[in-house]
Amino acid sequence: MKYVFRSSTYIFLKRGIDLVTTMCYVALLCIAVSFSSSYASDENVTSSFSKQTNSRERVRLLKAITDNKGAINVTEAKAMLNLGLSDKKPNVAMEAVLQVGKLKYEEFEGQIIQTYTNASKRYKGHSESVRLACIKSLGKLKGERTASFLARELAKDQGTVQGGFLLHAARELKDPSLIKALERYSLKMAEQIEKGKAAGDDPMLYSRAKQHYELAENTIQLLRDHEGGIK
Repeated sequence: MKYVFRSSTYIFLKRGIDLVTTMCYVALLCIAVSFSSSYASDENVTSSFSKQTNSRERVRLLKAITDNKGAINVTEAKAMLNLGLSDKKPNVAMEAVLQVGKLKYEEFEGQIIQTYTNASKRYKGHSESVRLACIKSLGKLKGERTASFLARELAKDQGTVQGGFLLHAARELKDPSLIKALERYSLKMAEQIEKGKAAGDDPMLYSRAKQHYELAENTIQLLRDHEGGIK
């Protein structure tokens, strides 16, 4: 009787141990499958971007970086952005530039400045849109080279649409080193206004210069206040 009881107990314990062991194997297998699926998914993001011949699909994949946060890891996101910034299609390059600004990946500052510089040759007919996107993103990145870039471009601008973007980027950057460049730009706009008035031009012809002048003066004051706060 004792032998039968001990045998039954042994069989019961053995089955229990086997069940636990099986469950552990199943759990480990699930983890391995999940990991490999995730890895494969990550690999497919970049490879699928490179293989897409339709530029709209490449734009969609770039938008997914911020639209579906968490679905694409940082490494894959940066790999896609790197490809997007050198894309031959202006809509793809522009989306990559804007995504970099949203994510504030400062390490892409140099590439965005390069994209801006090459826009006229690379994206004929769409260069202005690409350049404006670059300026907008640089203001958000707040990198070390952005202040000198903005100062240089403000010196070139003669009151164009781009000038407004440069001023807004300067406001976002909040770098007091830009004050002198902004003062020169403000003076340039004031001269355009006075010239227009003296010639009896329609105020609409120098309305943009007036807007830029006011924005430049406002930005100068903002940076002075910011400089005082830093001190």
